[in-house]
Amino acid sequence: MKLSNESYFSLNFIARKARPNKEGEIPIALRITMNGQRAEVYTNRYVAPNNWDASKGQSKGKTKKDLELNRYLDTIRTKICEIHN
Repeated sequence: MKLSNESYFSLNFIARKARPNKEGEIPIALRITMNGQRAEVYTNRYVAPNNWDASKGQSKGKTKKDLELNRYLDTIRTKICEIHN
């Protein structure tokens, strides 16, 4: 049961498979849900579809580009959570 003064907050990264770029990579969007209101913002970052781990919301690749992408997404996640708190 949810109390009325509680606020619900979630932050997820999702890859939009329907919108690949010229290289075949798909864009990553940030979805923030708060109290039933949802907003999506594109991160201007792309990932190879076979490297995206939807359950973790990050790339599962081990290349420098993939590791850099994961660090970038972690930075965004941390900053948004700090703002929320």
